Amino acid sequence: MTVQIVTANRLIDGAVVYFTADGIWSPWIAEARAMDSEQTANAVLALGYASVGRNEVIDPYLIGVVQEAATIKPVRYRETIRAKGPSTHPREARVSAEQLPMSAVAAGTAVAMALLNGV
Repeated sequence: MTVQIVTANRLIDGAVVYFTADGIWSPWIAEARAMDSEQTANAVLALGYASVGRNEVIDPYLIGVVQEAATIKPVRYRETIRAKGPSTHPREARVSAEQLPMSAVAAGTAVAMALLNGV
C-alpha cells in the first residue's frame, strides 16, 4: 500500500488542510499524519469525517504521498499544487481563519441562509 495522508478544505476559508497525528488540521503538509496501513488510513479518514460534522472541514479524502527525508510529497500533481498554496495572485490572497472576525463569519452565514431561504 502507498503511504497516505488525509486532506480536506477548511470550511471557514477554504484553505487546504491536513490531518495531523495530534488530531488537528494543519495547513502544512509536513505536519500530516502519514499512514502505511489501509486499516489505519480508513480509521483516520473516519476522524476526518467527524470534523465535517463539527463544521471544521469539508470533503476529507486520502491522498498518496512519498516520504523523503523529513518531507512529505504528494504523488499526484494536483495534490502538489494544493500543498503549495493558492494559485492566485498574492494581491488576491485569502484572509486566514485566525484573522477573520467571528462577526464576519456570522454575517456570512446569515447572508447565505437568507439567499437559500429566498429573502
